[in-house]
Amino acid sequence: MCIILIGEVTKEQHELALAQNRDGFSLFTQEQGLVKKPSNAQVQRALGEFGIWHYRIGTSGRISAQDTYNVHPFVICKGKYLLYHNGILGEGLGKMSDTHALAETLADVSVTTARSVLASLAHGSRFVLADAKDPHKFELFGEWVCDAGVLMSHRMIKPVPATTYGYGNYYKGGKY
Repeated sequence: MCIILIGEVTKEQHELALAQNRDGFSLFTQEQGLVKKPSNAQVQRALGEFGIWHYRIGTSGRISAQDTYNVHPFVICKGKYLLYHNGILGEGLGKMSDTHALAETLADVSVTTARSVLASLAHGSRFVLADAKDPHKFELFGEWVCDAGVLMSHRMIKPVPATTYGYGNYYKGGKY
């Protein structure tokens, strides 16, 4: 599932989110604006600065880390707002992801209509409706968590190395 991070993202948070969501990511900061498929230098400048970060794991539509066609956010409400989503809405529409298809539907609606639609879809999903010019101005829909001062669409779990133990080789004559 995608993840959205809002706040002063750390290097550790970025690397963990990217490792778990490899189908493209974007960042939106006041200094750099919206950057889909940021370079390492752009990421380094954005770390520790307030921003909205989205990491995609493709579940519908065209899936390719090489392009930004289905990388969030999507422009809605006549270019005034950006739509971010974490969850699954459906199968998408052709090469468009489910969120991309929703954004096409919301492209020319008022922000009041967009809020109403997002609120109706927020059960089991999380959305961000952000001002297209200022990452500090945003609204959240759905249930969010906070970790180390960063809002997250869901909690990230650090991988734990697993150890397996065999037991069949140690059985000898009724004794272990």
